[in-house]
Amino acid sequence: MEVSHEGVVIFSVHDRIPWGPSYVTRSSQHALLCSQTLHDLYDLIPCMSKQLPTDNQSRCLICIEGRAFSYYNEGEDYAE
Repeated sequence: MEVSHEGVVIFSVHDRIPWGPSYVTRSSQHALLCSQTLHDLYDLIPCMSKQLPTDNQSRCLICIEGRAFSYYNEGEDYAE
């Protein structure tokens, strides 16, 4: 029996509180395996922008610890 060792990464999503711009609250938390992709994370995160028409869903931007990562179906680097 072969044992597989794979790490788990925990992501927390925080939103600003409208009445206190310097305050944030955790809106969701997710656990992913290290082998999963940023697109898997995108699929998990609740986001109102996902409700836009499908032609706008081909682009997404995720900011992790101040660094922008993008996914754009047509090859353009949306993070830039």
